[in-house]
Amino acid sequence: MLRKYTRANKTSYTPDTVNLTPVTLELQTYDVHTAVFVASDHIDLLRAALNLPPAMDTLRQYNTTSEPLSNCLPSPVYAVFDQDGGYREPLHYSTEPYRYRAWKPRKQDTERSLAWIGHFNKAEKGNIADLITQLAQLYQNALDFSDFRGTYLALWQVLEALTLTEAGERGTNLLARLTTLLEIWGDSAMKKALDIVLDSRNALVHSGVFLDRDNAEELVFTLKGFVDRALCKLLCLSKDLSTESELRAYFRLKSKSDAELDTEKRVLNFIGSMRNK
Repeated sequence: MLRKYTRANKTSYTPDTVNLTPVTLELQTYDVHTAVFVASDHIDLLRAALNLPPAMDTLRQYNTTSEPLSNCLPSPVYAVFDQDGGYREPLHYSTEPYRYRAWKPRKQDTERSLAWIGHFNKAEKGNIADLITQLAQLYQNALDFSDFRGTYLALWQVLEALTLTEAGERGTNLLARLTTLLEIWGDSAMKKALDIVLDSRNALVHSGVFLDRDNAEELVFTLKGFVDRALCKLLCLSKDLSTESELRAYFRLKSKSDAELDTEKRVLNFIGSMRNK
């Protein structure tokens, strides 16, 4: 049980209390600040495994005030102890005034949470599991925002990473890869929705213009729907594609016709035979 931290006065607490579930991590780091930084990354991954299954089932928020989509919220406080159990000052507090409330995972989400953790455990630089881990971290960041602007831009970052979009690359390239991933080439309604979310992103980034609350909520959840579908498709592809390079090739080749793929095969076989001589 922890008394709520009062930001106005860093030495006092309000009389209200909230029940928290403690999480302990054993780390080898340089100092207290590094320990908190590393621990928060690990805890955020755990939260992602718990939060993503119900979040990906959420289609609308229906709240009078905007709140984070995270059920398992960021830790409000971190305490660091040395290897002998001695307390190391200072305490570290969350800078966001989240409204904490009781929550426990749904039974039907347990298997899905364990599947996410399975991907995290297999992560190695350059493989699909590592990409999935990065996407989970970005998605969790989006779930922690309490305003639609922040959520929207954070969800867009998920799409950028998922489609392997590089800095400075055009948004239309992102949409082309996403269209390939979701196989919606002939769906005019879906493509129009994608154009809208791209235009809205550009207006927000370049001009600071965003919609009113009701329209913003609809736009955020439209973008979230694309993110959720793309993530599910990537999880399925991860059974057969093992590296980011293979995923990049998939984006390039998936939309080609059978004749174009046959040409690619012949050229690749020819290059392979030349190298083997």
